[in-house]
Amino acid sequence: MGNAICIPLFFSKGLCLSSFQYCIFTILAFAGFISWYRKLQNKIVTKMMRKIVFTGPESTGKTTLTEKLAGFLNLPHVQEVSRAYIHNLNGIYSYEDLCSIAMLQMSEEEKIKSLNPHVLICDTDLLTIKIWCEDKFQQCDLWLTHAFADRTPEMYFLCSPDFPWVPDPLREDETRRGELYQVHKEHLIQYRKRFIELTGSVENRMNTVLGYLELSQGNMF
Repeated sequence: MGNAICIPLFFSKGLCLSSFQYCIFTILAFAGFISWYRKLQNKIVTKMMRKIVFTGPESTGKTTLTEKLAGFLNLPHVQEVSRAYIHNLNGIYSYEDLCSIAMLQMSEEEKIKSLNPHVLICDTDLLTIKIWCEDKFQQCDLWLTHAFADRTPEMYFLCSPDFPWVPDPLREDETRRGELYQVHKEHLIQYRKRFIELTGSVENRMNTVLGYLELSQGNMF
């Protein structure tokens, strides 16, 4: 405000250069305020948005549960990008491909987040990609580990392998689902992530998820 008042004052006294400088200062200050305000609004929206992630080994109902919940709440959801990516590679992939998948998964999450759903429903996240990297290639870039640690949802729903295996050309580890389930669980504990284990039929799992959402925010439905 002070800068804006000074502009005509300097101009009236013939100090055109000073008037011009204060005009630039005022524009920069206003632009800075707009940038700060937008960031503040994004933080408020993100804080209000509830994020949940379905995670676990292959063929444990993650995508089915994601789609059912999104349909029930009439919300968009964050899809697992790896399936389409690996399909385009005819199932043959490298460590670098997994890093690309991680970046694409974050991008997909940001895209759906920009729609401002009151619940951000994710079909897997960086946890699975981190485990995938370590399991298949015995390495994981530090940036990916940090991104997983920083992007914490309100709740993980860890899907148990007590679920019929559904054959799929892109699936690899039918006999290791129990082992990989434990790896997911150990990561969640190690990184102090909140999680609920889902067991039984799709209906049982959905009831557990809906029960959690109702208990933690009773006016959601």
